[in-house]
Amino acid sequence: MDELITMTAADLSAAMAAGEVSAVEVTTAHLDRIAAVDDRVKAFLHVAADAALARAREVDANRRAGQPLGPLAGLPVAVKDLFSTVDMPTKVPGGSSGGSAAAVAAYEAPLALGTDTGGSIRQPAAVCGIVGTKPTYGGSSRYGVVAFASSLDTPGPLGRTVLDAALLHEAMSGHDPMDSTSIDAPVPPVVEAARHGDVAGLRIGVVAEFSGDGYQPGVMARFTEAVELLESLGAKVTEISCPHFRYALPAYYLIAPSEVSSNLARFDGMRYGLRTGTGSAEEVMATTRAAGFGAEAKRRIMLGTYALSSGYYDAYYGKAQQVRTLIIRDFEAAFGQVDVLVSPATPTTAFDIGERADDPMAMYLADLCTIPSNLAGNAAISVPIALAPENGLPVGLQVMAPPLADDRLYRVAAAVEAAFTARRGHPLLTEAKGLVSP
Repeated sequence: MDELITMTAADLSAAMAAGEVSAVEVTTAHLDRIAAVDDRVKAFLHVAADAALARAREVDANRRAGQPLGPLAGLPVAVKDLFSTVDMPTKVPGGSSGGSAAAVAAYEAPLALGTDTGGSIRQPAAVCGIVGTKPTYGGSSRYGVVAFASSLDTPGPLGRTVLDAALLHEAMSGHDPMDSTSIDAPVPPVVEAARHGDVAGLRIGVVAEFSGDGYQPGVMARFTEAVELLESLGAKVTEISCPHFRYALPAYYLIAPSEVSSNLARFDGMRYGLRTGTGSAEEVMATTRAAGFGAEAKRRIMLGTYALSSGYYDAYYGKAQQVRTLIIRDFEAAFGQVDVLVSPATPTTAFDIGERADDPMAMYLADLCTIPSNLAGNAAISVPIALAPENGLPVGLQVMAPPLADDRLYRVAAAVEAAFTARRGHPLLTEAKGLVSP
C-alpha cells in the first residue's frame, strides 16, 4: 500500500488503465493512510470514505465495460472545504488551502483542490514542498465556491509533481455558464507543456522588487540557484523592475477586506451558515457572528467595512483600485519584454505553529510575492526547488505568466523539476524536516 500512496497521479492513472491496480485498491490505500496519520497532519474536516469507495467501484466497473474514462478517473482528490457539496457537510477551513497542501504532502491524497486569493495555493505548496497553481482568473470556475474576495478567488490544483498539477488543472478548467466571470476560451495546453518542459530561448524576467529585507537568506540562495539553472538550460534571463509591486500588499489588504465585508455578511445566523443564540434577529446575528468568526476574520471584516464607509471609500478603496490598475500595467510592460517572470514563492520557509499568531503584519508579509498575480488576474505557479540550508525546509520557485498563458508556467516548472531531480533527486517532503514520511 505504501507503493500506491507514493506513486504520482499520472503513474496511478496509467496503472489503473493497464489493469495493474484497481480504483478501489488506490482509494483504500489512501483512506488507510488518512486513518494512520491525519491525527498528526489534521488536514481533513470530513472524510467521505463510503462515497469514495462507491465511486471507485463504479469507475472499476465502467473500465471493465470498456467505457471511455477521463485521465483522472478513479483517483482520490482532497477538496478544500469551501467547495459546496450536495451530499457532504461544508465548512469554511482555517488556514486557507493549507489542508489541501498538507494532505498531498503527507501522501493522504495524490491531488487536491484549493483556492488562491492572495497566494493561498502557492504559499502552502511552497512550504510543503509540492506544486500549486493559481490559474488565470476566470480560467477555472468559482461556481459553488464559498466566496471570500470575489474579484480575487481562483480555484486551482495541488500535486506532488508538475505533471500531476497540470492534469488536474486541465480537468477543472474551461468555460462554465454558471460563473459570470468564467472565460469562454480554450484551456491552454498545460498537460502538453508539463510533459515537454523546455526553456531554451525563453525570455525570463527576475522581479527586482522581490528581494532585500525580509527575505530569508536560504530562500534567496536557492532562488538564485534556480535562476542560474534556468540560464544554463538556455533561457535568456534579465532583471525586470515592476515598481508598483511594492504597493501590492497595502492595496490587497484594502480590496480583499472590502470584498470580505460584503461576502461574509451572509454568515448572519439567518440566511447562511452557523446559527447560535436566541432572541431577536439582531441578537441572533450578533451572537452568531461573534461565535462563528475568528479574530482574523473579524479584523478583515472591520477593515473592509471601514474602507467602504461613507467618507473613506475614495480615500481607501478607490485608491487601492487605482494601484491595482498600476500593477496590471507593470505586468503588461514586463510581459512586453519577457515571456515569464520568476521570484521566490514566499519570503521565508514555513514558520512554527503560532509563531505569528499575535503579529498580523508578519503574517501579511508572507503574501509579498504572491499578491500581485491575484490583483492582476494572471497565472502563477509554485514549484519546489530545494531545501533551505539553514533549516532543511522546502523552498518554492514562483513562475508568473500572462493571462491565458498558463502553459508557460508548466513549461518552466517542468524544466526546473527535471533539472533539480537529475541534480540531487526530487526535493520532496520526505527529505524535509518535520514532515510526515510514508
